[in-house]
Amino acid sequence: MPSMEDIRFVLEAPQVNRVQKKRPRLVTSCDNCRLKKIKCIQPEPNVICEACSNAHVSCRFRDRERYFAERSRAVSGTAPTQSGSMQKSKATHPDQTSSTSSDLRPDDTTHGGVTRSQAHHTPSYHPYRGVANASPITRSGSESEVSTPEPVLGPLFDPKQPNRPMPNLMMTFIQVFFDNLNVYFPFLAYDETFRQFFEQELSPLLANCIAALAVRYAECAEVTERGNMYVTDLYCDKAKALVAPVIHMPTIDTLHSLILLAWAEFKRNRITVFCAYGQMAVHMAVQMRISDEKIVEQMAHSEYERNMLRSTWASVQQLDLSINANSGAL
Repeated sequence: MPSMEDIRFVLEAPQVNRVQKKRPRLVTSCDNCRLKKIKCIQPEPNVICEACSNAHVSCRFRDRERYFAERSRAVSGTAPTQSGSMQKSKATHPDQTSSTSSDLRPDDTTHGGVTRSQAHHTPSYHPYRGVANASPITRSGSESEVSTPEPVLGPLFDPKQPNRPMPNLMMTFIQVFFDNLNVYFPFLAYDETFRQFFEQELSPLLANCIAALAVRYAECAEVTERGNMYVTDLYCDKAKALVAPVIHMPTIDTLHSLILLAWAEFKRNRITVFCAYGQMAVHMAVQMRISDEKIVEQMAHSEYERNMLRSTWASVQQLDLSINANSGAL
């Protein structure tokens, strides 16, 4: 009759063998779809999935990269160690990081909602780094390494609507604009501007003017890799092209755009152009008679609109003072 020790041995042995033979599970969905627990649909291999494309977020497969890295280690018979292959890889290739180490970065997150950016925060990811740029696995002896490709810069303007900045960039521009510049332009409201953006009511003219001012505070790769001044020039030039046909049709949206465009030129140290667009804004404000409280009461339909018009006139007055102060230096 077998003893209890023999019986315990027979029962434990298969479990130990099963654990040793267990392989990592193949990941077929991107990180975003796995997080939301939805089906990940890719029209073609190595392209961004439908959910990430509609949400304008990066389509990343770090779990899949980890699977192939672990699978490669299992085949080669090597075990990852913190002091072994990973640290050696970092010391030999400072520009390469493993997919496991990228998971440890606390700032590599994608927010589902609209949030303001934190001060001095540098994004550690690129919004256009997706499946097409998945890190290839290379073999160096018995070690496997995951290389990180150079970021592929996305467009600055929406291909479907060439007069508008890219939607994902525009979200960043609106955030940093209100984080850093809202005190100077109180006639624009954070919630209202985001509402107009999401409902596609934000005019291309005003969007480009906001982008031109916000670029200097943006830290996304599309801006930093090209150069802040170069990207500012592009958005300013687009705004000038859009304002030319409507300059003789006074509206509050055009007036706000002229104010922002004038100060964008001032930040570029183009005083002559600053004075020119600033004078256009002053002339339009006088033409609309927003300095008259009775006109403000007639134009506004709510207390919010009345305060917005008053703030606009205060900004016009400040702009006029700055034009007079800088005209003498020309």
